[in-house]
Amino acid sequence: DLHYPLRRQRQMCIRDRYQRRVRGSFLSFVCYLYHLLLSGLASPPQNKSRMAFTARTKIVKLKGHPITPFEDTVAEQLFELQTNSTSDYLKTELKPLFFHAAKEFDVSDGKKVVVIWYPYRLMKEYKRTHTLLTRELEKKFSGKSVLLVAERTILPKGQQKQKRPRSRTIKAVHEAILDDLVYPVTIVGKRTRVRLDGTKIIKVLLDPKENKDHEVEGKLDTYAAIYKRLTGKRAEFLFADYKI
Repeated sequence: DLHYPLRRQRQMCIRDRYQRRVRGSFLSFVCYLYHLLLSGLASPPQNKSRMAFTARTKIVKLKGHPITPFEDTVAEQLFELQTNSTSDYLKTELKPLFFHAAKEFDVSDGKKVVVIWYPYRLMKEYKRTHTLLTRELEKKFSGKSVLLVAERTILPKGQQKQKRPRSRTIKAVHEAILDDLVYPVTIVGKRTRVRLDGTKIIKVLLDPKENKDHEVEGKLDTYAAIYKRLTGKRAEFLFADYKI
């Protein structure tokens, strides 16, 4: 058979190639076991950093904005609630939630307030679990008040080719921030008072019936301080049965 030497040579080449692949796979498997062993031995001191890396899924920053250490802390607390909470409902509700920014503010009498901004498209999900989530976060932050605010964009007047949506005006955004700050309490009335010196103050009337369920009477000064920090406007929060 004249073709026998060629077939023999081809078979030897195939066999050598197969042996090289087997040796390469075996070496790769040994290296994999070695790295796995090292990672297993080093895992105890890396638990905190590994949790921090996983908690990063709870914060999505806008492009060009770095993550602050306090935002890392908020993300870790949210992730811990998602994984270790005793409430199965809260665990399920927190899985798709994340936030864009968080900041701690100093208000009067040494009080500190945590404000968390979340994407506007997640408003329904945050509102659904608002009461339970803020209560658990306030426990995590040693009794500090926690306020959740949807992130909105204000469009300047006269710089768009199309008509500017009313929800993007500065007035509409500031009114929406009022609703976010006092949620789940309902605002039943607003009144703007102009003083003799030209300064304005907004009187915000809250539903007194809902104070029994949510106990926000002690947070009225906090609402006013944070609203001024976020918008630059002065506001006074009262219950509707108070005289204005």
